[in-house]
Amino acid sequence: MSKRDSVFAAADEMANRGEKPTVEKIRMETGGSYTTLTPLLREWNELQAAKKLQTAPPPEDLHQVVTNALNDVWIRACASADARLNLERESMTKQTEQARKESEELQSLADRLEETVERQQGVIKDQEASMTDLKSSLLAAQQKLSEVEAALTRALMSEESLKEANSALRIENEALKNSATEDAARRDPLIEQVGVLKGQVEVLTAQNERLIKAIPGSKS
Repeated sequence: MSKRDSVFAAADEMANRGEKPTVEKIRMETGGSYTTLTPLLREWNELQAAKKLQTAPPPEDLHQVVTNALNDVWIRACASADARLNLERESMTKQTEQARKESEELQSLADRLEETVERQQGVIKDQEASMTDLKSSLLAAQQKLSEVEAALTRALMSEESLKEANSALRIENEALKNSATEDAARRDPLIEQVGVLKGQVEVLTAQNERLIKAIPGSKS
């Protein structure tokens, strides 16, 4: 006898005695491991359940039982479908509301961005106008600087001219001083010579007068 047959036989005897077959009881009668006995006893229990189904007579109101069962299944299916539909409807409503809020937030953000862009454009226009004014002021300042530089150049040239004229005057003055000194140096000997000549003239004049007086018959 195979192990399966011996397990099944022991289980039948226990069931006939009104006992519930267990792995431990089967093991005490047939021996073997739990690993071997457990699936065999499970198979025996499944066969006993199948036999009970086969031997049970159908109820007299089977059609009504089936109808009621189908109605009950249909009601539970409809309730489950309604529940799922409500859940999906709530989910879709939440998603729609969330999408609406996100759309409103995006629209608000777009409006704020548009306002910011408009303000920035106004600032840019103001800055461009300021840049134009600054350029005009810069051009005027550059022109004024050019005029000042030209005036400074003319002043420097005039100063150089004055310096040159002053230098020329100093040179001429020095030359005049030198010429006067040279004239004085030449004049002094002449004055001395004139004095000497005057002395000689006076001597000659005196001698001439004496000679005249010494001539006989001359009138003094």
